[in-house]
This record gives sequence, structure tokens and C-alpha cells, in this order.
Amino acid sequence: MTRVTGSDEAGRESAMQLFTDAGAPKVASFHDRFVRTDEGWRFSERRGSPIF
Repeated sequence: MTRVTGSDEAGRESAMQLFTDAGAPKVASFHDRFVRTDEGWRFSERRGSPIF
């Protein structure tokens, strides 16, 4: 879910699952922040956290 934190700022949390031939899938979450610019919405920060 996207969280609007101001007229020109927002944040979002998402999950990622990566399948490889090296065993169990890898799972992580991302915490993103966005800012509105003259060119549209852009990433201002992305933090990734492995879950397992």
C-alpha cells in the first residue's frame, strides 16, 4: 500500500521473491520513498531487508 506523507512525498513497502537453482528462494522487503518532481514521481530512497 502506498502511503502519502505530503503533497509531494509518498512511501511504499513491497516484497520480493527470487528463485534460483541454488536452493530455497530468497525473500526480501523494500521500503521506498518517492518525491514528486517536475518530471513526475521519482525514487528518493530505497532500503532492502532480507527476510530469509
